[in-house]
Amino acid sequence: MTSIRAAGYTSHGKPGTAGGLNQFGVAQGPAPDLDVKKNTTPEDIAKDKEKEVNTLLEESAISNSQKKFALALEKAKEAAKKDEAKKEAKDEKKSPKKTPKVEKDPKATEKKAKAEDKKESKKADDKMKKAAAKQKAEIKKEEKANKKGEAKKADSAEKSAEKKTSLAQVGSWSLPVMEVQ
Repeated sequence: MTSIRAAGYTSHGKPGTAGGLNQFGVAQGPAPDLDVKKNTTPEDIAKDKEKEVNTLLEESAISNSQKKFALALEKAKEAAKKDEAKKEAKDEKKSPKKTPKVEKDPKATEKKAKAEDKKESKKADDKMKKAAAKQKAEIKKEEKANKKGEAKKADSAEKSAEKKTSLAQVGSWSLPVMEVQ
């Protein structure tokens, strides 16, 4: 135990060390401020973004409970945008960017470009043909509908003429004749 006393430690303590005073009897004052931790790791950044999203969602819920629906909707949309941005950043970090292969032969590159142009032009031609066929079908439907409409008009004109001719004269009254079918 003598080695501990030689270092200055005792069970009673030194006089003047209590109450914020150091071994020289001088007050030290408050402790220095802690250094702010810089969030440079992806995990720390993700945590900060998650806190922002949660804060916005809480504000949205509070606004909703206060019947401020427009503000609540705005906060919820902003939270959704930030959450989506967070997910996209996370996905980008998971899948490394693929660099396109660079062809050394310029002729091969030119052939590929021509082949892609042919495919695209063929797709465009097919779309144009489909659109033209669709327009033709619509025109035919309209023509049929017009013919049917004219036929219906002619039929209704004939029926009204028949009704007019089937009036029976009874005294001074004109009554339509009812036919039983």
